[in-house]
Amino acid sequence: MIAMTDNDRDKVVALDQKRRNMRANLAGDAEKAKHDLHPHTIIERWKDRKRLQLSAAADTGKQTFAKNAPLVGFAGAAILLFTARKPISRLYQKLRSKVRQPKDRKS
Repeated sequence: MIAMTDNDRDKVVALDQKRRNMRANLAGDAEKAKHDLHPHTIIERWKDRKRLQLSAAADTGKQTFAKNAPLVGFAGAAILLFTARKPISRLYQKLRSKVRQPKDRKS
Protein backbone atom coordinates (compact mmCIF):
# COMPACT_ATOMS: atom_id res chain seq x y z
CA MET A 1 0.00 0.00 0.00
CA ILE A 2 1.27 3.43 -0.91
CA ALA A 3 1.09 6.03 1.78
CA MET A 4 -0.28 9.46 0.83
CA THR A 5 1.37 12.53 2.09
CA ASP A 6 -0.64 15.39 3.48
CA ASN A 7 0.24 17.46 0.43
CA ASP A 8 -1.15 14.79 -1.94
CA ARG A 9 -4.26 14.43 0.19
CA ASP A 10 -4.89 18.21 0.04
CA LYS A 11 -4.57 18.10 -3.75
CA VAL A 12 -7.06 15.23 -4.00
CA VAL A 13 -9.52 17.00 -1.68
CA ALA A 14 -9.13 20.25 -3.66
CA LEU A 15 -9.68 18.45 -6.97
CA ASP A 16 -12.70 16.64 -5.54
CA GLN A 17 -14.17 19.94 -4.32
CA LYS A 18 -13.49 21.52 -7.73
CA ARG A 19 -15.22 18.57 -9.45
CA ARG A 20 -18.28 18.89 -7.16
CA ASN A 21 -18.47 22.64 -7.84
CA MET A 22 -18.28 22.08 -11.59
CA ARG A 23 -21.03 19.42 -11.41
CA ALA A 24 -23.21 21.81 -9.41
CA ASN A 25 -22.60 24.58 -11.99
CA LEU A 26 -23.39 22.17 -14.81
CA ALA A 27 -26.66 21.15 -13.16
CA GLY A 28 -27.55 24.80 -12.62
CA ASP A 29 -26.70 25.61 -16.24
CA ALA A 30 -28.87 22.73 -17.42
CA GLU A 31 -31.82 24.02 -15.39
CA LYS A 32 -31.25 27.53 -16.73
CA ALA A 33 -31.10 26.17 -20.29
CA LYS A 34 -34.36 24.26 -19.74
CA HIS A 35 -36.00 27.45 -18.50
CA ASP A 36 -34.58 29.59 -21.33
CA LEU A 37 -35.64 27.12 -24.02
CA HIS A 38 -39.13 26.51 -22.67
CA PRO A 39 -41.78 27.67 -25.21
CA HIS A 40 -43.49 29.88 -22.63
CA THR A 41 -40.21 31.69 -21.91
CA ILE A 42 -39.49 32.12 -25.61
CA ILE A 43 -42.97 33.58 -26.19
CA GLU A 44 -42.60 35.96 -23.25
CA ARG A 45 -39.24 37.21 -24.55
CA TRP A 46 -40.75 37.69 -28.02
CA LYS A 47 -43.72 39.61 -26.58
CA ASP A 48 -41.42 41.83 -24.51
CA ARG A 49 -39.25 42.55 -27.55
CA LYS A 50 -42.31 43.42 -29.69
CA ARG A 51 -43.71 45.58 -26.89
CA LEU A 52 -40.45 47.55 -26.77
CA GLN A 53 -40.42 47.93 -30.56
CA LEU A 54 -44.02 49.14 -30.55
CA SER A 55 -43.28 51.59 -27.77
CA ALA A 56 -40.28 52.95 -29.68
CA ALA A 57 -42.40 53.30 -32.83
CA ALA A 58 -45.11 55.12 -30.88
CA ASP A 59 -42.56 57.52 -29.41
CA THR A 60 -41.14 58.19 -32.87
CA GLY A 61 -44.65 58.80 -34.20
CA LYS A 62 -45.44 61.22 -31.40
CA GLN A 63 -42.24 63.16 -32.03
CA THR A 64 -42.90 63.28 -35.78
CA PHE A 65 -46.47 64.42 -35.19
CA ALA A 66 -45.31 67.12 -32.77
CA LYS A 67 -42.76 68.41 -35.28
CA ASN A 68 -45.27 68.48 -38.13
CA ALA A 69 -48.45 69.45 -36.27
CA PRO A 70 -49.38 72.39 -38.56
CA LEU A 71 -48.91 70.25 -41.66
CA VAL A 72 -50.96 67.43 -40.16
CA GLY A 73 -53.70 69.89 -39.22
CA PHE A 74 -53.77 71.33 -42.73
CA ALA A 75 -53.90 67.82 -44.23
CA GLY A 76 -56.73 66.90 -41.86
CA ALA A 77 -58.72 69.99 -42.83
CA ALA A 78 -58.14 69.27 -46.52
CA ILE A 79 -59.34 65.68 -46.12
CA LEU A 80 -62.39 66.88 -44.20
CA LEU A 81 -63.30 69.38 -46.94
CA PHE A 82 -62.71 66.78 -49.64
CA THR A 83 -65.03 64.26 -48.01
CA ALA A 84 -67.69 66.88 -47.31
CA ARG A 85 -67.60 68.52 -50.76
CA LYS A 86 -70.82 66.94 -52.07
CA PRO A 87 -72.98 67.73 -49.02
CA ILE A 88 -71.57 71.28 -48.98
CA SER A 89 -72.27 71.64 -52.72
CA ARG A 90 -75.85 70.40 -52.28
CA LEU A 91 -76.44 72.80 -49.41
CA TYR A 92 -75.04 75.69 -51.46
CA GLN A 93 -77.27 74.83 -54.44
CA LYS A 94 -80.32 74.53 -52.19
CA LEU A 95 -79.67 77.95 -50.65
CA ARG A 96 -79.14 79.55 -54.09
CA SER A 97 -82.37 78.07 -55.42
CA LYS A 98 -84.29 79.47 -52.44
CA VAL A 99 -82.90 82.93 -53.06
CA ARG A 100 -83.75 82.85 -56.78
CA GLN A 101 -87.35 81.69 -56.37
CA PRO A 102 -89.79 84.59 -56.76
CA LYS A 103 -91.85 85.08 -53.68
CA ASP A 104 -95.59 84.87 -54.01
CA ARG A 105 -97.02 88.27 -53.40
CA LYS A 106 -100.69 88.83 -52.99
CA SER A 107 -101.85 92.06 -54.45
